[in-house]
Amino acid sequence: MFALVFWTKTKNVSVVKAEQLQPDVAEGAETSVKYSDGKNYSAKVVRKSYDETYLRKINVNCDGEIIPPKKSKIKSLAAEEKVLLKEKSSETKKKQMKVAEISNQHLLQLPNVLNDLNKYGTESESSDDENLFQGAVKRKRTLCVESSDEEIEEKRKKIGEGNEDCIENLHNSLYEESDVESPKDQLSYSLNKSSVDGVQSSDSESHDESSDDERRKIEEERIQDRERAEQQLQVRERAEQQRQDRERAEQQRQNRERAEQQRQDRERAEQLREREDRERGIIIEPVALPLEVRAEFYLC
Repeated sequence: MFALVFWTKTKNVSVVKAEQLQPDVAEGAETSVKYSDGKNYSAKVVRKSYDETYLRKINVNCDGEIIPPKKSKIKSLAAEEKVLLKEKSSETKKKQMKVAEISNQHLLQLPNVLNDLNKYGTESESSDDENLFQGAVKRKRTLCVESSDEEIEEKRKKIGEGNEDCIENLHNSLYEESDVESPKDQLSYSLNKSSVDGVQSSDSESHDESSDDERRKIEEERIQDRERAEQQLQVRERAEQQRQDRERAEQQRQNRERAEQQRQDRERAEQLREREDRERGIIIEPVALPLEVRAEFYLC
């Protein structure tokens, strides 16, 4: 609760908390109020209320002079909460800004680091920073960077010439060391070669046949799976149709039974009504009229 007090010494008006009144008195009475400096001052209680804003709108008339209430140095709980929330939000914003600055600094430093890495990677093996980058990675990178296209082409040519020389020497040595000298030996050699070629061709044909068989088996399995799926679908459709037929037949049977029950109820009610009429003495029997009367009745 809050109280609107009139200070007798300074002739001012302000809003204070009810806990500051020592002692707490009713409206219109004088009491001592504990001020923010810790001292007690005499004041008169003008109005009490739980609404602080309402008390701050009240003007006090003192000797013909209207005195508006002075703002109290003690803030309300809502104002304190707002201040705390603002402080927390400002702290969080500061932290976020610091994190963003640090991340930006790291991002700005990345190009420098990459440049350093490239610089160290492209240096030759005889550089002073060889202890930093050692191994096959650096050697491979330096070779790729330092060697030109012409040098690479020359190396390839040398390797190709060396391979051709090796192949020619191998053919010559095989021809010189071979025992195929007589025509008979040459014929047997050609026969063996043809037999080997035939075995290889038969192997390739058998491999092709096996691959064809595998493909044929796979295709047959696919066809069987498709037929099996179609059969299952037909079985499900047939079962669904049978279920619907059973439900329809059951419904028709129930309708027939209901109609028969209604007919029996009507007959029973008719018999009961006739019995009651007989008990009352009302007998209604069909009377056969003569033909003349019936003819006149129809003519009318």
